[in-house]
Amino acid sequence: MRGNPIYKRWWFWVGIVLIIIIIAAVSGGNDKGPGTVDEGDKIEKSDEKKPVIEFSNVVVKSSYGTTMVAGEAVNNDDKAHSFTIKVSFYDKGGKLLGTAVGAMNDLNGGESKIFTAMGSDDFTSAAEYKVQVDTIISSDTNKENPIEFSNIITRSDFGTTTVEGEAKNNGDTKHSFTVVVGFYDKDKKLLGTAAGAVNDLAPGETKTFTAMAAEDYSKADSYKVQVDTLIE
Repeated sequence: MRGNPIYKRWWFWVGIVLIIIIIAAVSGGNDKGPGTVDEGDKIEKSDEKKPVIEFSNVVVKSSYGTTMVAGEAVNNDDKAHSFTIKVSFYDKGGKLLGTAVGAMNDLNGGESKIFTAMGSDDFTSAAEYKVQVDTIISSDTNKENPIEFSNIITRSDFGTTTVEGEAKNNGDTKHSFTVVVGFYDKDKKLLGTAAGAVNDLAPGETKTFTAMAAEDYSKADSYKVQVDTLIE
């Protein structure tokens, strides 16, 4: 007898809820970002070439005694990479205070995506931090994104932001995935994120999605809706 698919097991959806909580928490809390960021991993880096993975536009916030990090990762390679992310926090003397961890799935060559990471302590008083690729999990040819977003609306109520829209599956298989929405100011600085999920989107089907943030982004100049992780 075949077991239930992974996305129908209770522990899978507990994990999805945790991902959404982490991303939503980046949207709220105290923004006390420390000073500097290392913009990338040194994979096969030479003096003439850019790092394979570069990080930028990083936001560091605290929430309920934890540290939430969001930012953008760009893949300068010509193939897709999946990798884990580590953010290291230091005091003024260079002493390591602790880390936050996250992951990026199937970042195509030449593309940029929003990443999130979480630390178990409040490191927002750190003097500096460094964002790096921890482990390259897999590398493959670029993969086509079958999900198309449209008809987006945003609203803010009681200090929170809700994003709704339509997600269409242009592929030939059913997909479940998480959604991340990045909010930007007029200078394209990342302000924070909202998170949501879509389950069992059949080929050719369109469903309404909802993503939420625990902060008011009604004054954001622009936003970007992306598939965070294509689960199936």
